[in-house]
Amino acid sequence: LVGACETDAEARREMLWGRERIRRDHVPPVAGVDWTIHGHTVVPAPRLGTAVSGQGVHVHVIAGGGAGEEIFRRLRLCSYTVTAGVLNQGDTDAEAAEAMEVDASLEKPFSPIGRPALDAARGRVARADVVILAGVPFGPGNVANLELAEQALAAGKRVLVMTGVESRDYSPGGEAKRRVEQLVRGGALGWTDMADLFRLLARRETGSGKLETGN
Repeated sequence: LVGACETDAEARREMLWGRERIRRDHVPPVAGVDWTIHGHTVVPAPRLGTAVSGQGVHVHVIAGGGAGEEIFRRLRLCSYTVTAGVLNQGDTDAEAAEAMEVDASLEKPFSPIGRPALDAARGRVARADVVILAGVPFGPGNVANLELAEQALAAGKRVLVMTGVESRDYSPGGEAKRRVEQLVRGGALGWTDMADLFRLLARRETGSGKLETGN
C-alpha cells in the first residue's frame, strides 16, 4: 500500500492508481480475518482494515508454548487491548507478546507459576472484558493459570476456552481437564479454531445476559 509520506508526483500517480485498483474483489483473502477498505485520513489513498473492530475491548489471553502467538497477532490487528499471562520468560509466547507490545505477567524461565506473577495477572484479568484460554498444554508448572479463568467467570466476564484440553493435559490427576470442564459447566464458551474464536469475540452481551452480534 502507498505510504502517507510520499509526496512527489510519481508517488502520487502510484497512489491514485492504487486507489482505483485496490478493491475488495482484487485483494486476495487473508485466512481467518474479515476486512474492509477505508480512505486514508491524511492522503486520499486506500488502506486495509478489519471489518470488526475490537477498539475499547480488553482481552486477556492465557497461553504459553506458542499457543497464543497467532491470537495476539489477530487481536492486535483488530485493535483489541490485549494482556497476557502468566508466561515464563523466554517462552515463545512471552517473546511474541514483547514483540507485539502485549502487556504480560511474567514468571522466571522454567519455573512453576508463583503467587507474585499470578497476582499480577489477576490484576490484568480484573480489568479485562473477555478472557481467552488458548490451546496451551497444562502441567504442574502452569495449571495455576486456570485460576485466572475461574476468577473471570466468577466475576461475570466472558471466558472463551479452546476445546480439546484432554489431549493437552499433563497435570497431576487430570486436574486441568477437570477444572476446564467446570468452567464450561459454569458458562465458559468453547471454541475450536480462529474463525470460531473471533465469531464469539464479535458478539456482545445484552442486559438480559444473552448474546447478540455486535457491529
